[in-house]
Amino acid sequence: MRISTFVPVFVWILLILFGNYFLISSTFKNMDVYHKIPPFRTEDATRSGNLSYLLDQDTNTVWQKKNNSPLDWDFFVEMKLTHVWNGNVFSPRNFRSLDWKACPGQNLPSFEAKLLFRESINIDKDLRLPDDKLISVFRFNGENKKQTSFSLDGFFPLKEESKYPLGISIITVEVKTNTPNACFSEISLLED
Repeated sequence: MRISTFVPVFVWILLILFGNYFLISSTFKNMDVYHKIPPFRTEDATRSGNLSYLLDQDTNTVWQKKNNSPLDWDFFVEMKLTHVWNGNVFSPRNFRSLDWKACPGQNLPSFEAKLLFRESINIDKDLRLPDDKLISVFRFNGENKKQTSFSLDGFFPLKEESKYPLGISIITVEVKTNTPNACFSEISLLED
């Protein structure tokens, strides 16, 4: 083989190997991030910004209400699927509580949170908005606390499922607060 043929082929092989390495390593890195913070929908009707900070597991990043909402809710966050794939079937998660943390140096504002099961649809087959099922409404009256927790015992009568998306939902929290400049640093679902 001549050197004029060998060098371009060798360079192409190196580029392909490097490209595949980069693709695989970045995919594994993003999979770890998606495990903690799934790429689900969030919507802020107050247009205050930084809503994703509520799910980033960092209490130093915050969401603060800057405007009033024209809707009957200020924001919603889709948090986690009710089930996880174990290799054979979709097993239900065992959620223990819904926890809230105030912004650093502040107390939690009064708020109302609706816990919803948002239908997990197969977007390749269904071109429509998912249906919501109200599970519970939690109210916090601003009791000078830095954090609060709502127990989820008994709210999730789930069973194993074999076909996605049948019986599988996205746990969604819809929040309304009438407190001006309300501030939250974290909302989290704790599991056993």
